[in-house]
Amino acid sequence: MSIGGDLQANPDQQNAGAPKGTSRLEPRLHGVWMSPSLILWGEVGLSPGSHEATVDDSESAERRFLSIAELHAEAGEVSPDGLLASVADDGEIELRLPEQDGVRAVPCLRLDAADAIDFLTSLGRTADRRLGDSVRYWAILAKYVCTLLTRRQFAPDLDIAEGNRIRGRWRVYVDSPAELRWLERVASAMPAVSLAALEGGDFAAQSTMLVDTFLTETADALILRSVAGDEFFRQFHDRARKEGDWDLCWLASLLGAEGPFAWPNAEDAPEIDATVTQVRGWLASLEGQGGEAGAVPELVFSLRDPEEEGDIEADRLWRLSFGLRDPVTRRDLEMAGLWEETGVGPSIIRRHLVNRREHVSRELRRAASSFSPIDRVFRRSVPSGVDLSANEALGFVREAAPLLEAQGFVVRLPDWADMGERRLGMELHVSPRAEHSGGRGSDLSLDNFGLNSVIDFNWRVAVGDQHLSLEEFERLVEQQSSLVRVHGEWMELDQEAARRALAYMRKQPRGSMNLIEAMRISAGAEEVDTGLPIVGMTGTDWVARLLEGLPETSIADVRQPEAFAGELRPYQLRGLAWLAFLRRLGIGGCLADDMGLGKTIQLIALLLLEREKNAEVGPTLLFVPMSVVGNWNREIRRFGKGLKTLVHHGPERLGGEAFVTTARASDVVITTYGLAHRDFDTLSKVEWFRIALDEAQKIKNPSANQTIAVRKLVAPQKLALTGTPLENHLSELWSIMEMLNPGLLGSAGRFRERFAVPIERMGDRQKAADLRRLIRPFLLRRLKNDPSVECDLPEKMEMPV
Repeated sequence: MSIGGDLQANPDQQNAGAPKGTSRLEPRLHGVWMSPSLILWGEVGLSPGSHEATVDDSESAERRFLSIAELHAEAGEVSPDGLLASVADDGEIELRLPEQDGVRAVPCLRLDAADAIDFLTSLGRTADRRLGDSVRYWAILAKYVCTLLTRRQFAPDLDIAEGNRIRGRWRVYVDSPAELRWLERVASAMPAVSLAALEGGDFAAQSTMLVDTFLTETADALILRSVAGDEFFRQFHDRARKEGDWDLCWLASLLGAEGPFAWPNAEDAPEIDATVTQVRGWLASLEGQGGEAGAVPELVFSLRDPEEEGDIEADRLWRLSFGLRDPVTRRDLEMAGLWEETGVGPSIIRRHLVNRREHVSRELRRAASSFSPIDRVFRRSVPSGVDLSANEALGFVREAAPLLEAQGFVVRLPDWADMGERRLGMELHVSPRAEHSGGRGSDLSLDNFGLNSVIDFNWRVAVGDQHLSLEEFERLVEQQSSLVRVHGEWMELDQEAARRALAYMRKQPRGSMNLIEAMRISAGAEEVDTGLPIVGMTGTDWVARLLEGLPETSIADVRQPEAFAGELRPYQLRGLAWLAFLRRLGIGGCLADDMGLGKTIQLIALLLLEREKNAEVGPTLLFVPMSVVGNWNREIRRFGKGLKTLVHHGPERLGGEAFVTTARASDVVITTYGLAHRDFDTLSKVEWFRIALDEAQKIKNPSANQTIAVRKLVAPQKLALTGTPLENHLSELWSIMEMLNPGLLGSAGRFRERFAVPIERMGDRQKAADLRRLIRPFLLRRLKNDPSVECDLPEKMEMPV
């Protein structure tokens, strides 16, 4: 205790007369635990200069020193003992450097375990800055030892040393998982100076060992000191020496006898071993009594990418590491010292780590049944993970990871593992020929481009919106790896499919075909062995605008017709632009807006726009249900007063040449679906400019007479209006699309085989996506709650009835 006294006197003597605000020499006390003793030594260091105004008040000083609850958060912030800098001023910083490197001897004071507790607990919560971080650290643990003893959390244990020597030992135990986790954080926050007496090694394992032995040795010493000298207990010491029975020797050790006892009878060994096992089992059971119930840690598997640079890499090793996670807090648990082997009996943290190690080993064995490479972790003394080849890494992601997650393991995968939107595939790029190119498409004269136009094409390897050159793709194939890095991102590559794709590109890199054929190939409606999956189709000029649907999203080229008696809302103008664009190309389309969004007036506006542009247009034949014939006639008269309308319905309807002559002079001929078959000969005599269908689901039955008749009627363009979501009724979708653009979806049988059955019966999402991509240029559907539509609608008006 003389060191403490010296510390009381030295500061004033060393710094007498020092001006305020300047650096001063200040002693500091350090401590290391060298089982079974606490070693103390003092050091004089250069402390920060201080001004009177910056001296901590008692409240802030109290906070600066650690309580048992704050230790895990603050104990790691250790000041550099013996190498302190003056940082009070903004100017130059004065450093005191050691005069020489290496190890130097210092005078020390050794306190045995019980005296160490007396000294450390006597320090209280003092804010004396002359106590080093290490001394304050051990003081916190000393108070915790006393807390455990006060709770009576201790039990007898038995150690067997070399030479058949028995030693009884009192061990404290911790039955609270929260306190065990706190102790682990305490060990990880040990000040570096507390490790000064150790010779290198793993910091985490050594700090755990020091905390463990400190708690065990000091608790045992305090209990032994409390029973030492008691006459009643002394009789057990004497009997143990005289009789030599191992159980008496054990009891004597627990009651204060000095040193371990040797037992002469070798036949006692099995009984002693059995007793040790029972005692250790009892101690383990005590740790599970009382306190909060501890949740079993979850085993975490993490797959890390190879740390290599470059866009396209050869096959590398992938690291599959494992760890533990608290299932309640979702926080990763400390793995320090988990696999560290020591010759000391189990105690506190190490006993907890041994249990955890056994748990991890069992879980790894269980996981290995789903992914055999995990077995390789047991070939190492410290099994922290395994290295995987690219094929193994891919197998882990695609097959093992879902199985492990289903068994309760936590699996963490790289970002590339979810490669639904980032797959390597073939992209068909098309361009219209020069004679079929056409500016921005504002001219509404019929150019008859159509789906049968011949376009030029070339194949490209694509990933997302990026493309690979043929040379880059060749290098990927040469790697023969199932995982490749493309433009900085890892992704899966089927090497067999890649080789077929490379051969296909070399054989037919470019050529020409009909647009409808290109669209069918890109959507998977045609069988083409390209090796890699076809991920899409891009184009230039009007083909790009058709594929991307740009006319619907831009209304710059189309204004409301002057003859339109009303005002089109912005989304209706966008619909008009889309209809006009398809009409210019001679391509059929389906306007499938939600009910009430004005499909009728968008078609009326299209008829007016065509005539306003002085385009060479003829009559439109409009098929409607019988119940809305009058409504269509009234709507055309209301919004398109200049349009000439002929209603072909009822017993008084025209026929023969009279009908043909009147129809040719009309802008719109309204008729019903029932007359499509009955009056087919009459209707087919007119050269229709357009055939339009309202409530187009009326032709959903492809084998019905009226459906066959409608499809047989000839016109440069066909339009369909419907409020029904066609994607929900694929047979209906095929029938309407076959009328609009014959051959787009193939034959009815082929369509069922390629799309309808996989989507409706097997829920094939990829086929559904392919179908959406194929019909998207020809289908426009807006809902009332779409953001682009909702803001255009008038405010809702409610009236009491």
